[in-house]
Amino acid sequence: MNRLSERGVTLTELTIVMVLASLVMTAIVGFYLNSQATWMDASAQAITQREATTLTQGISDSIHVAGWAVPSASNDQLDLFRKEGDADPFHSFWWDSYDSLLHEGPNREQDHGAMGTSTVERFVCTIDNPGLVRVTVQLRSAERQRIMVSTSAAMINRQEP
Repeated sequence: MNRLSERGVTLTELTIVMVLASLVMTAIVGFYLNSQATWMDASAQAITQREATTLTQGISDSIHVAGWAVPSASNDQLDLFRKEGDADPFHSFWWDSYDSLLHEGPNREQDHGAMGTSTVERFVCTIDNPGLVRVTVQLRSAERQRIMVSTSAAMINRQEP
């Protein structure tokens, strides 16, 4: 019997097939891991954007029912009053440097807690025109992406002096 007519796979052929299969598998795993990382980044950014929108909407709703607003000297706290001349605010929003979160409540002593879970890098409140409050919030997502949201809200219950 002639050895050349025998059928089978040589060790060289098997090695080439294994190397090619390994390259294909490495490419598939790399593609999957890259896709997963991209999805995680986008998901974290979307969650943070939703949270930023919820924060500014909550602040805007409170501004609408206010008659008077006073930002702090550093613009990182906003006190809302029912009317001009009230001694105590009915609601306040402030950035707490201890936990880097945005808090709300009647005042700092009666803190209702953080309004969200994303790290707040910047919270600025200014009065642009009489009766118009501008709020800017910059958050950082879990994947370290910056999200900035800004809104202006009118004090609907404001009474001109």
